Amino acid sequence: MYQLFMVVITLAFTSHLGLAAEKNRSSTGSASSTEKVSTKTLNDTALTTGFALPILPDSGETGFGFAFGVLTKMEASNHLFIGGDLGIHFWGNLVGNSNTTALQLLPTVVYTLGSNAKVVPYMGLSAGAYLYLNALKSDMMNTGTRIDFLLAFRPGVNWNINSKVGLNAEAKFGNLGGALLVLPTVSLNILL
Repeated sequence: MYQLFMVVITLAFTSHLGLAAEKNRSSTGSASSTEKVSTKTLNDTALTTGFALPILPDSGETGFGFAFGVLTKMEASNHLFIGGDLGIHFWGNLVGNSNTTALQLLPTVVYTLGSNAKVVPYMGLSAGAYLYLNALKSDMMNTGTRIDFLLAFRPGVNWNINSKVGLNAEAKFGNLGGALLVLPTVSLNILL
């Protein structure tokens, strides 16, 4: 997962350097109008809300959740966003009728791979606290509150419905406290 994080950071840094060089060319008059970066369809801040399906493949545990997020552009002409990936997940228990509720609080970096298309692919990385409320042990005893670390890679695609609204689909996956977590998410993206 560390290598994926480094790829995202490297792409963001490379994009930033390329845009800075382009700004320098345009300020000296050597850039044509077709070389300028367009930000027509991506605004500075995006709010997301949607649904998630948390799955722990190793144990067979599944759940249902709500996803929330906010992303802000680093610079107006850049493809790099930073923000937070929040969520509440309701985990079922395959052995009994009890359940566990969990909150995710993840700082996030997202890099879009285009800006003017109707469909924009992106990749991101989220890392942070995954807080279990009324967590259960395998013997069905309540252990109270517990915190695990979640590191998630976020490949996805945004379909721009119009200039202010988009639909995101993510195949989010990563490491949750040493276990593989798969977290497909579909959300509505509102650009401010």
